[in-house]
Amino acid sequence: LTTQFDDSAISNATNAMGRFGLGLNRVGGLGAWFLEFGTMLYRFNGLGFEQFQFDLEGRLGFALAVGL
Repeated sequence: LTTQFDDSAISNATNAMGRFGLGLNRVGGLGAWFLEFGTMLYRFNGLGFEQFQFDLEGRLGFALAVGL
């Protein structure tokens, strides 16, 4: 994970990151509905902070299948 700050006086920070997730999908006639949850865990160091960061994300959507 690379953190790039808007202020050019602060150098970028690059650290290892772990990403984990879980999802479900249901395939239908024209496509598939999906529900996904994920998390990212990384060590943030910059702007005077040095701590572990834990981000959560969720997605609900529909993927349309089009035959060409």
